[in-house]
Amino acid sequence: MIKDILTPEMLAKGKFWTDAWSLVEGCKPVSPGCAHCWLAGIENRFRPDSICLTDGRFNGMVIQHPERLQIPSSKRKPRVFAIWSDLFHENVSWEFQYKAFERMGFCHQHYYLVITKRPENAVKAMSNIKLHLQRNHGDIDLSNVLILVTMENQDAAWKRTTHAAQLAAMGWTIGALVEPMLGPVVFDRFIPSETGHKLLFKWVICGPENGPGKRTFDPLWAIDLRNAAQRAGIPFLFKGRVEINEINKFGFSPTEMSREHPVLFGGITV
Repeated sequence: MIKDILTPEMLAKGKFWTDAWSLVEGCKPVSPGCAHCWLAGIENRFRPDSICLTDGRFNGMVIQHPERLQIPSSKRKPRVFAIWSDLFHENVSWEFQYKAFERMGFCHQHYYLVITKRPENAVKAMSNIKLHLQRNHGDIDLSNVLILVTMENQDAAWKRTTHAAQLAAMGWTIGALVEPMLGPVVFDRFIPSETGHKLLFKWVICGPENGPGKRTFDPLWAIDLRNAAQRAGIPFLFKGRVEINEINKFGFSPTEMSREHPVLFGGITV
């Protein structure tokens, strides 16, 4: 289980993965959450002449790295791989997506977090991927894959959770990554309630924007999201650190959330 790989010390630092699996280089901004993209920042720092960058920002060009598909096969000890670069970018080929998920099925000792801002593209790709995997390999097990749909505010949540629900209906495990959190987010239609709504998200992770130019974050947004997740029985993790005086004004003590124990704001236990 993931909880056997991710230690409390890792989670306390806001790290919910062990290895980055960089299959794709490049992207294109699609919403306000992309304004200070940390992946573009890293690319600009180490490869400023990359064809995927224009003036330090991703320009829509992508480079697929098939030579990296074998990386999970070289790791015997179970890992949690995070695919931060969007595998469902419009310029990533279906064949490459297929090979990536095929590898995830072959290397079932690991867990995979597939992070995307493009769940509408994922819906189009994943039905065919699962069909062809079953046709070529029989009943291949992909229960070790979690698709994390990112959303930074309520507008993004409304747009993306509809497609996330389609993925869940297809049998994929879905989580929500609310980072950078730029406003309150309510999942009123996608958590269990007395009206009979089904559980959509298996994880909810949120955190503020960090680094130069970081935008306003109100801890109350995360508190409300945490409370909703806990009521629904959904594992929650606060990824990031907030000053004690920001929490105290909402009546939370340093023992509930502090610089030393930010994971106490929720905690992933899956």
